[in-house]
Amino acid sequence: MMTSVENRPSKPDKAIGAILASLDEQITRQGIDIDALKQEIEKLTLQVREREKDVSRIREARRQLTLIQTTQLEAEEIASEALKVPEGFAKRHAERKNGQAWQVRQQAYLILKETGHPLSRAELLEKMTAAGFVIDSPRPLHRIGKILWEAKDAFVYHDNGYWLVGEPVTEPVERIKRFRTRKPRKKKTLET
Repeated sequence: MMTSVENRPSKPDKAIGAILASLDEQITRQGIDIDALKQEIEKLTLQVREREKDVSRIREARRQLTLIQTTQLEAEEIASEALKVPEGFAKRHAERKNGQAWQVRQQAYLILKETGHPLSRAELLEKMTAAGFVIDSPRPLHRIGKILWEAKDAFVYHDNGYWLVGEPVTEPVERIKRFRTRKPRKKKTLET
């Protein structure tokens, strides 16, 4: 005789089947989630590498800028030292710092040192006005010429322009001297 347990359809088999199906579904979902997380990890790893590259580029740029800045500061220090009027320059003349002649001599020295070759008084005036220095005279070219001509211990007329006494010309320049042309004579007409 068969017992009733053997004849009955097994409910536990259906329940186990449902549980197994549910577990399979969870495994599938978890596998999908794992794959998504792995993809996200790869994506984040790539982003981290890109950020690391960016940081290294930024560090290199900062290093270069710091190097440029120090080079510029050193160059400015050298230039400021080189473009200072030396102590004892034009000592023959009174150093009235508010006097225009003294200021013109100082400006002319700096301009001539910077250019490296003789300049005419017109070129000196042009550079002085470009630097914001104003000569208080109705004839500024004449004033510059007179001041520099009187400072014979500091300036000399050389190659059609003024230059510093005892200094070598660092940038030779060939300039043509301009000669004034005479005005044409008026023809006299005979009036009869």
